Amino acid sequence: MKKTFFTLLQGTKVKVAPETKIIHADEISTLLEASEIVDRIKGEGDALKQQIQQECEQIRKKVAAEAEQIKKQAYAEGFKQGQDAWVKAVAKLEEQTQRVHSELKEMVIPVALQAAKKIVGREMTLSKDTIVDIIANNLRAVATHKRIVLYVNKNDYDVFEANKPRLKELFERLESLVVQERNDVQPNGCIIETEAGIINAQLDNQWEMLQKAFESVMKSKLDAIAVADDEEEDEEEEDEE
Repeated sequence: MKKTFFTLLQGTKVKVAPETKIIHADEISTLLEASEIVDRIKGEGDALKQQIQQECEQIRKKVAAEAEQIKKQAYAEGFKQGQDAWVKAVAKLEEQTQRVHSELKEMVIPVALQAAKKIVGREMTLSKDTIVDIIANNLRAVATHKRIVLYVNKNDYDVFEANKPRLKELFERLESLVVQERNDVQPNGCIIETEAGIINAQLDNQWEMLQKAFESVMKSKLDAIAVADDEEEDEEEEDEE
């Protein structure tokens, strides 16, 4: 049943229903103000909510931008670290290559000389004429001289005497070729005396000269290989760039 708070009568007077609560004008004003405040708070709350959402979106975009920047920076630093590691690896490889070249030179020369000594020694054992061939090569350097004396070991005297005609053919204006024994000359060796000076053609001395010549040749060869390797590495770097 609908409750009636007041009834309208004829005229200007209002008759209030029994047990009806009367709200005074100042209370109604207060209620209206409270309603307006609630509506205002609700409106401000919506605006605040929208502002918070906007600020959150801005923060999200800012964080995303910072994350992307950090990602790019990490990539750049990682690339630089990789590049630095590559440069160090190339430098280390070059150092190792140089060391191998040096070790190779130190290893090859003694081995080659030792092999040559064995070959020559075996040839001399099989044929005494081998020493004559070696001395003949030395005599070509003094082919323009006129007077030659060959000092040889007593064990080789007969061999040189037997080959004198062959040795004389090496000279252009030879006047005399003498073969003499000498105790301080090693077997298979020879000391050549001319009017201009003396040539030590003993094997030990010839091996020493051969070693120096061989070292010079090997150094040139290895240096050429090293230069070729460097040029190849430079070309590979240019291709990669």
